[in-house]
Amino acid sequence: MAYQPNVPQELIDAIKGNESFLLVAHVGLDGDHLGSMITLARAPRQLGKTVSCYLPETVPDSYGFLPDLELLERTLTTDKPDVLVTLECPDVQRLPEGIDVTEFQSRGITVLNLDHHPDNENYGDILWIEPDAAALGEMIFDLLVSLEVKLDHGMALGIYTAILTDTGSFQYSRVTAYTHLRLAEVMKFDLDTDEIARRLFKEARPNVVQLLGSVLSRVQLAGDGRLAYAELPLAELNELQVLDSETRFFIDDIDRVKGPEVVAIFREMSDSKVKVSLRSRKSAINEVAARFGGGGHAKAAGCVVNGSLSSVRDQVVSAVIDTLN
Repeated sequence: MAYQPNVPQELIDAIKGNESFLLVAHVGLDGDHLGSMITLARAPRQLGKTVSCYLPETVPDSYGFLPDLELLERTLTTDKPDVLVTLECPDVQRLPEGIDVTEFQSRGITVLNLDHHPDNENYGDILWIEPDAAALGEMIFDLLVSLEVKLDHGMALGIYTAILTDTGSFQYSRVTAYTHLRLAEVMKFDLDTDEIARRLFKEARPNVVQLLGSVLSRVQLAGDGRLAYAELPLAELNELQVLDSETRFFIDDIDRVKGPEVVAIFREMSDSKVKVSLRSRKSAINEVAARFGGGGHAKAAGCVVNGSLSSVRDQVVSAVIDTLN
């Protein structure tokens, strides 16, 4: 089975024809945009160009096996790049502090928008949006092929991590034969997949496991059992000293409940906001997230909503049930 990458020629030309790049991604670190950022940064460098990666968030220890983490910049460089590349960020409001797309464009900086979310706002000068891609990591692999750069071990680690984390370990319906064809090329670098999986999914600090147990003990059913949800109060996060990034897979454990069509977790934040994560087995749950200013994929979406934990929970639960009826 042959596969031909579908990368826009103008994107290839923009990377080959410019000398300096700034890479950014949405706030709320995840394995897809972290692995993709590290991998993509290596491509222009291999071509003799300059790349800065702006990632103001702390990278969890679970990703410590990835290369070039020391090259990530916690503060925004004052140097003017030729090109700004946004990774997996459908909404400009989710870009990190200091990244104003319009302001960058007014300074003559070309903005490349690379994403696989169907609700992307289509901002920027050159867009490459692939809603059918299982992960941004798939697109980055295709871009490397189109740029004719040499895949190395570090790139392979980044791509594997990106696809592994964003597909639920290759479980989701967006995974295709072409996903595995890409992975076959990546696996030629003899990756330690046992260690990667353990670091990402099986190792957690004791207090994180304790918090997970508490969350699972509070799982509730609603809508005649079609929705399962749990709450994560800020006080409990603070008491157990657990970071938001350490709770990223809690929703997958809630999703183990047999029966519900939708699962949700409500995490209270410090500024009177609630972070909502939604997963669906059938219906398009991103429509619910969009009603609250969020978005995502049809079966995996989220939003951040102003209000108390209880009020946001009641609003979102009601909206989900309305969608299911």
